[in-house]
Amino acid sequence: MLLKDLLDKRLQTPARELAVQVAVIMKLGFRCINGDPKFRPTMPQVSQELSISRLDHISSSPWHSTLTLGELLNLDLQVGEP
Repeated sequence: MLLKDLLDKRLQTPARELAVQVAVIMKLGFRCINGDPKFRPTMPQVSQELSISRLDHISSSPWHSTLTLGELLNLDLQVGEP
């Protein structure tokens, strides 16, 4: 499944900066719904990640049309200043 298939098609394709934020939030969201509660982040962890996380491994290509859900889930979140 492509990541773009999960986005609302009525909305304009996000610009790169916003697209990176969307990817970070989607990846975090999937961690939050993990079937095993031991692998879900705590609310303080979610808050921290939303405050300081960024995703650096998305190329400048139109990722939204080619990135699969599996690839998104395998990307590394980089914690640091955006």
